[in-house]
Amino acid sequence: MKALLIDPESQNIEVIDVASREEIVKIIGYDTIETDAVGDQGDRLFFDEECFLRGTKGRFQIDSIIPVAGKGIIVGSDEAGQTLSDVKTDMDDLGQRIKYLYAHILTRCFTGGAVWPSRFVFDSERH
Repeated sequence: MKALLIDPESQNIEVIDVASREEIVKIIGYDTIETDAVGDQGDRLFFDEECFLRGTKGRFQIDSIIPVAGKGIIVGSDEAGQTLSDVKTDMDDLGQRIKYLYAHILTRCFTGGAVWPSRFVFDSERH
């Protein structure tokens, strides 16, 4: 299936082919995969559910979806993320909707000592 790979470290979006959910897990690098709807065309964003606990580099946000750390893959899917199909989201449109985020100030959460960003700086704010 045609999919879009988001790599926030390189701030790059590329078209890739994925054959299965297992291949998505391999590309993202972790088996704790979560999905979230992207737009209204049946596409879903696949990402590592524990991305902030791991301290994964590179962060991004699409529309008002919760920010994600590490690689993400957008592919057409059913709501459960089990049945895959070609992505419908246009790559150029996605490029206008995505924000690459930078965590400059980190604080420790009191639950488990996980590191969470307390402030994000967008590209337009970088000096």
